[in-house]
Amino acid sequence: MNTRKDMTPTSERWKRGFTLVELLVSFGIIAILAAILIPTVGSVRTSANLSDSQSRIRQILTATHLFSLDHSGHMPKVATDQEYPDGDFFFLMESNGVADLESSALLPYLEDTDIFFAKGDDGLKEDGSPGRNFSYSFNFLINKGILPEGGSGPTDFDKALGTVQYQTVLEPSKKIMVFEEEAPNDAFCVWFMDSDRLTDRYAGKGPVGFVDGHVEVLEPDVVFGNAEYGEFVQQSDQY
Repeated sequence: MNTRKDMTPTSERWKRGFTLVELLVSFGIIAILAAILIPTVGSVRTSANLSDSQSRIRQILTATHLFSLDHSGHMPKVATDQEYPDGDFFFLMESNGVADLESSALLPYLEDTDIFFAKGDDGLKEDGSPGRNFSYSFNFLINKGILPEGGSGPTDFDKALGTVQYQTVLEPSKKIMVFEEEAPNDAFCVWFMDSDRLTDRYAGKGPVGFVDGHVEVLEPDVVFGNAEYGEFVQQSDQY
């Protein structure tokens, strides 16, 4: 009997439900926890995506080096279209932001073409439409400027027939080979075009792979317009 009497108030309170004050306190606690946890979860996701992108760049750098060992020290060509389909290219472009990744000269040295697309990338093209299938762009000076017949200047770098050899690169630890671009629309990067900027999706920074195989995380403004990062060989050797 005593036990039944002791349970009666609890039973009645359960039927009555929570008071407004109790609900407000509960919601307040939940809001505080959410304010603490949500930024943390976002930060963890950003960090994980950055680590993933750095790993992909390292694999691309390793594949490029392995390719060079099989091709007298030469790197693959940087191509923007299929006007010159013969040869070994990083990959050929089909349209703005879409590449034929199966054509990549690096594919025999990689697990699959998924390596070219970063997990943190939204996959949007420059105009904001979906469908871009790669995240990384390559230093256009890999094509050192042996131009095809009729070529006359830097605008033909993307169609160059020759490529730099590893041993000719000046200060390889300071020369960028590949980076995750904000919204790549072609296979190559130009250091003085605003459309070819390093991504800042990782807390204002982006991953950059250097010729010697190491990867750094840099701010876009540090890279953009800095010719020292881009020039593989002396300008006099470009033509």
